[in-house]
This record gives sequence, C-alpha cells and structure tokens, in this order.
Amino acid sequence: MKIYISGKITETIKPAIIEFKEAEIKLQNLGYETRNPLIPSESFDETWEFYMKRSIKMMMECDGICMLPNWKQSNGAIIEYGLAKKLNYFIIYF
Repeated sequence: MKIYISGKITETIKPAIIEFKEAEIKLQNLGYETRNPLIPSESFDETWEFYMKRSIKMMMECDGICMLPNWKQSNGAIIEYGLAKKLNYFIIYF
C-alpha cells in the first residue's frame, strides 16, 4: 500500500524535512511504500500553488494518507485531507 505523507510545510521547511523523513521511515518500517512531498535538495523557490499541484498529483498515486500532528495548521494539508476523505483513502494519524 502506498501512503502519502501530509503535514505543515510552509514556513517550517527545515523542521518539516526532518519530521517528514521520520514519518517516512516509520511508515516504511510498518511495511508501507511512501510518497514524501518534501525533497530535501530542493531550493523551495516556487509558488505554493506549484507545490500543491505537484503534491496532489503525487497523492493521487497513493492508496492512503498519513496526517502528521500539525496538519490542521496547514491549508495544504487540510485540502489533502478533504480530498483523501472524499476518495475514501485509508488514513493514518501520527
């Protein structure tokens, strides 16, 4: 099963990279294949809309979503959660 990782990213890039990577490792240890929208080598100089479109495309390749603890503080993660609910995704809450 492929799981997309969702949480707060904007204005917290460096801590988010660590948090998303830790979630990725934890999910993989549980036997899931993961999709992490944060690529640490990126410069993050594109628009929020650019990253949302890319993230939603990545999410659509998955069977479930993992909501990180801070997801309710993120407009993007709220959108991803709503979409996951509408599509009956398997949802994991960390």
